Formats: sequence, structure tokens, C-alpha cells
Amino acid sequence: MPEQVQVPLAEAVRALRREIVVASRAGKDEEVRFKLGPIELEFALEVSREAGVEGGLKFWVVSLGGQAKRGSATTHTVKL
Repeated sequence: MPEQVQVPLAEAVRALRREIVVASRAGKDEEVRFKLGPIELEFALEVSREAGVEGGLKFWVVSLGGQAKRGSATTHTVKL
């Protein structure tokens, strides 16, 4: 069974932004080009609460693949 990897929401958005910029620059001299318009993102997020000095709520992007495990996390869908 694949291991679940947690990616912070901010990191996922930054990575996507970088990929869009790279693709846009790479295609600037191509014969077929696409105009960049509004972008909608939909993520499945796991919300967890951590205690301690730097505690608080954390939002993790999660995989929707099949995996059996037990836990007490809550998953929400967020559209940006």
C-alpha cells in the first residue's frame, strides 16, 4: 500500500504557481500558445490540530488514493 504524503497547502499552491510560470515562459516562442486565464484549484485537505508552543490548525493536501488506516483526521474539500 502506498504511503500517504502530507504536503502543506501553501507549498502546493507555490509549486503550482512555479509550474505555471515555467510553462508560460517555455511556450513564449511556440507556434501554439495558450492565454492564461482564471485558475480554479480544488484540494482535498486534512485538518489537524496540534498542541504546544507553536500549535494551532494545520492544513495538509492529501491523496485520494486507496489506503486503509485508522486515524482521527477530518478531510474537507476546498476550492480556491
